[in-house]
Amino acid sequence: MGVSFFETMRGSLVDGGGVSHALEFCLKAEATSFWRFLADGRSRASGVLFAPPWATDLACAGDLTVELPRGRKLVYALDFSDSDGIPWRLSGHKTWNPLHPVRSLTELPLTLARAAAPDVVVARGVARFDLATLPEFLRSWSPLARFGRHALGPRWPRVPTETAGFSERFRATFHALAEAELEPGEHVPGADERTDAFAREILDRGDAPTVMAYAALLLWLDGAALLHERRAFRALDVASRRRLLSHLARTPGSGALDLLRARLVAVIGFPLRAAHFDRPEYLNGIGHPTFEAAPRPQAAPPRWVRQVTPAEALAPVADLEADVVVIGTGAGGAPLAATLAQAGLAVALIEEGRTSDRHDYAGGPVARMDRMWRRRGLDVTVGATLAIPTGRVVGGTTVINSGTCFPTPDAVLTAWQRELGFPEDFAPDRWSRHLERARAALQVTPAGAREVGAIGDVVARGADALGFEHGPLPRNAPGCTGAGTCIFGCPEGAKRSADVAYVPRALDAGAALFTGLPATRLLMRGDRVVAVEARGADRHGVAKTLRIYASEVVVAAGALQSPLLLRDNGLRLPGLGRNLSVHPAMGLVARLPAGAPPLRQWASIPQGYGMIAPGLTGVRFEGFYLPPQLLAGFLPMRGGELTRWMDDFERVAQFGFMVRDGGDGSVHRGPGGRPLIRYRLSARSRARLARGAGVLSEVLLRGGAEEVLTGVLTHPRVRTAEEARALRGANVPAGAFTLLGCHPLGTCAMGADPRYAVVDFDHRVHGTDNLYVVDGSTVPTSLGVNPQMTIMAFAFRAAERMIARLERRHARAA
Repeated sequence: MGVSFFETMRGSLVDGGGVSHALEFCLKAEATSFWRFLADGRSRASGVLFAPPWATDLACAGDLTVELPRGRKLVYALDFSDSDGIPWRLSGHKTWNPLHPVRSLTELPLTLARAAAPDVVVARGVARFDLATLPEFLRSWSPLARFGRHALGPRWPRVPTETAGFSERFRATFHALAEAELEPGEHVPGADERTDAFAREILDRGDAPTVMAYAALLLWLDGAALLHERRAFRALDVASRRRLLSHLARTPGSGALDLLRARLVAVIGFPLRAAHFDRPEYLNGIGHPTFEAAPRPQAAPPRWVRQVTPAEALAPVADLEADVVVIGTGAGGAPLAATLAQAGLAVALIEEGRTSDRHDYAGGPVARMDRMWRRRGLDVTVGATLAIPTGRVVGGTTVINSGTCFPTPDAVLTAWQRELGFPEDFAPDRWSRHLERARAALQVTPAGAREVGAIGDVVARGADALGFEHGPLPRNAPGCTGAGTCIFGCPEGAKRSADVAYVPRALDAGAALFTGLPATRLLMRGDRVVAVEARGADRHGVAKTLRIYASEVVVAAGALQSPLLLRDNGLRLPGLGRNLSVHPAMGLVARLPAGAPPLRQWASIPQGYGMIAPGLTGVRFEGFYLPPQLLAGFLPMRGGELTRWMDDFERVAQFGFMVRDGGDGSVHRGPGGRPLIRYRLSARSRARLARGAGVLSEVLLRGGAEEVLTGVLTHPRVRTAEEARALRGANVPAGAFTLLGCHPLGTCAMGADPRYAVVDFDHRVHGTDNLYVVDGSTVPTSLGVNPQMTIMAFAFRAAERMIARLERRHARAA
């Protein structure tokens, strides 16, 4: 655990000729370890220095050492390079004097010298700490900072299972678990060392805490076996192991402990199932594609590729200038950058992820998640448990979404105006021009019947029987061939994600894109951001620092990352990181009888069909599909029953729904730099989830399914319409739902009042002059529909206002 704080000091420097020059520096001090900081007082300092003529809002970095109480000193040493590239050092120290405690700790005598000749002082002066800023200084202290490297991911390294608690005993338990979970069948092979080895490889891709947590689960399983069977789990016969796992997964009383045990059983089997059903012999047996490496395109790369600079191509430290710097290339950042660049502005894009081509979309889902999903989709909430997948790739989450595109609902826009005071241009008739612009660029059209596949027929039969509306969903994939892998990236390039629809436009217009570099510092002086600093490493581990000075700075890192970046850099607005809304979503799985025609859902659009149930407010039914490698981990069965479902996977139907929530979560920095996401499943959301699961279960049964797995631990299976209707009205505890969190929004909400909102109606962060947020985090409430077009509409509006502001500034300067 580290520590950080911010400090601003002002004063003057007097040169050798007796001329006084203004001086101001704004610093962030960071120490990797709080306890080491207490012991030696050393911290890394970085920030902005204003000391003309030597430095006019230039980045500086160095050390700040607190030698209290032993040395009674605070020592500052700041290095910077002037506009001619000459290195300088500004240094000095405060010496605590008990006779003048306040003055001695607030006044800093300083000297300025060239770094090459530190003994030759060019100027001397004094900087003072403004006591009026003391409350802000105290609030700036953070116990979780780590040299600003949060965006690089968890602080813990990846650790092989062999060195993280996987002894021979653990490996024996692991194999015993595989034998209990998996049974050979017609297509399903038996568990063997290949299963174990690939499952350990999946675990190895995680960090040390993940591996150690899994080792702890194996210990828990052994403990449960000793408690119930008086023998270790690995010592039991296979039938006894399966009985024990089934007993632990039961939820007879639906209490918190029952639900927790059931979740732990599901988690402990997941890596084994994911590994086992990714085997080529199984996939070939059921006719499922194995997604072998696709051939690299032979055509010459487009011209805009020359505008992309990966971390490897940068010098260890690189300084650049731009009119606008945009952090993030997703649904907000990419269209904004394209619009600004086409208007003639110099735009720089900074992206933590990498570019991707067809070759990157090859391989199984686990490997592709590792490449394109942030933390492999393991951003999991505390409270109500749900995972929130986001993208870590050029194009952001648009690369890994399902391509469904809906306009902002008129009712939502009207509510924003009526309840939140949004301006007139958010009225539906005026907002539509932004939506039409997005629709045209994304080429939104309804999914074709062939690409929707047979799952559309199943839902249509059930919906017709109940009198529900249904039909193909509007999507941004005009050339879709139904490859079934939207959430792992489109291998055909048909989906017009941001990297297809907008990033090339921005680069063709002259923008520059820097990849593999997470932005970690907003170098601020007062209310202005002077520069953005991206610190990272190339693929070979060589440290890289990219610093871009810009007139306007846009954060477009998404609803989970944007508030963390702002807070890491000293922003302390009350609403920052709060008001998180997601669409809690459920996927139901059904099995058609043996004589039914095969669905082969893998050869169709995963989310190509939709349904509306009249009177069911706040619930939207949309298709979904998980390949066998992932779906197997969520099926509430093992052994022979699991094998029967997986052997007949071509007749397994998947469909889902999501509900509109009320901004019931928050995101803050957690241990090791991970996002700490809190989420409460409200009573209204629970009721909607239960009704949605009941309605969809009945639709699937009437559409031809013989059994439906609901994803609700208290009502895991539905076989009759009466059971489905009983689920509709059930009072289901929050922990019983198997949920995914889709479309995070709201954590930097737009609004007029800085007590609640983070950005104003110009998309600018309250209290700042040139810092903007343009992504899903500014959308103030849940939408009830997929938000991609809404976020892009926000981006177009922000671009228009930024262009007008810059034109006014240039006119005044002229």
